[in-house]
Amino acid sequence: MKTRKLWLGLGAAALSSTMTPVAPQAASSATAIDAAAQASRCPAPARMQLAENTQPPAHSHGTPEKAASGAEGGEGGEGSPAAADADARLEPSLRFYRDIQLVRGHLLVGDELIKAGRWADALPHFLHPVEELYDKLAPVLKDMKLKPFLAQLKSLAQTVKAKNQGAYEAALTAVEGRLDPVDASMKAAKKDWMPFAVETALETFRSSYGEYSESIEGGKFAKAVEYQDSRGFVWQAERLIASVAGELDAKHPEAAQKLRAELAVLKTAWPAVLPPAAPVLDASQVAGAISKIELALGNVK
Repeated sequence: MKTRKLWLGLGAAALSSTMTPVAPQAASSATAIDAAAQASRCPAPARMQLAENTQPPAHSHGTPEKAASGAEGGEGGEGSPAAADADARLEPSLRFYRDIQLVRGHLLVGDELIKAGRWADALPHFLHPVEELYDKLAPVLKDMKLKPFLAQLKSLAQTVKAKNQGAYEAALTAVEGRLDPVDASMKAAKKDWMPFAVETALETFRSSYGEYSESIEGGKFAKAVEYQDSRGFVWQAERLIASVAGELDAKHPEAAQKLRAELAVLKTAWPAVLPPAAPVLDASQVAGAISKIELALGNVK
């Protein structure tokens, strides 16, 4: 048993709750995923906990140059010492698979914008996986003996820049064709897949908070891209949970019911793919909703 700190809201003191970790990993069961992630400076102590009177780490978008200089953070905590330290506490395969969800979340919201005919608005969401995430994924993919997909991501972004619908659809299919084997390999590597998927979804929700908080300035949405990123991450986390919903419902029906209720509240923060005139939920309310989801799923194993 261990104490887990839960979010109450931006700047609020964290609650302590005694519960079993969602997906404990035995130290002796290190896989190629863990080894590669550790080689990429991702140590694997216990799961991230938030200290009292601190906010969850923000995962803001920045160019590689800005991230290197520390002017802005990137997704997964790059660029911010505090956020990077918290991210490094994630078990390596959890961090890797969380980052895969972030890639998928970008593609999800980008596709939503393209379906709305907003190609220019969609383009950043196809560039961010290349600029901010792929370098961390590449060594793990190599150790897992999975095909790289950097070229496919770049080709996809080019089709969006060109506003070429037919080429876009083909390029998106090609990227998904490289992502699907990642899912299959992760499932094969994890004995207890459902708890691991739930834990990954929780970390994806946490990443969405960082983007959402970055999107708001002066009580208004100042950064539409970050608003959309956070939407994509929440929707992707929901998809991941839905993929294990049968087992979750069978083993933890009360937790599954609470999850759906709290997730419905959380999703009200994103009424549409374009930001509303004013936030429906402020950043502290989003953090609070995520903490309630974590609490609902705290004993899933």
